[in-house]
Amino acid sequence: MKKIILAGWLLSALTGLTGCVDESLQVQTEFPFTLTNEPLPTPLPIKSEVSIHLNISPERVTSWDAYTLRVLPGTIPSVSVKLDGQPLGMGVPIRLNRLTPRLDITAPAAGSYTFTVEVQDHAGTRQTLPFTLQAQ
Repeated sequence: MKKIILAGWLLSALTGLTGCVDESLQVQTEFPFTLTNEPLPTPLPIKSEVSIHLNISPERVTSWDAYTLRVLPGTIPSVSVKLDGQPLGMGVPIRLNRLTPRLDITAPAAGSYTFTVEVQDHAGTRQTLPFTLQAQ
């Protein structure tokens, strides 16, 4: 009797395994997000710190969300850039602790300054915001 029960159990287990081979499970690993900023004052005052408030809006918030931010230089090698009050190196990716980071920009002289802010998520999806600031 035990052999019949064991054989029946084994047969149903094998049938169940072969039935799963044809089916596939789709797991969403990318969750799109948008990157926006609040309007900036124009023109940018010289030698005064101006804040750029960014907003990262994920399509869906998950427990493994991780975002990095980096500033890609354009014509701004002399402009001071800080992330939430801490100095930020050009092109250096920094892990974000929140979805509303603040960039503080200080222009040393009058002129036009360009740069790009890039945010990347844990899956490698990137969003960019180009900026052109006029300092007077």
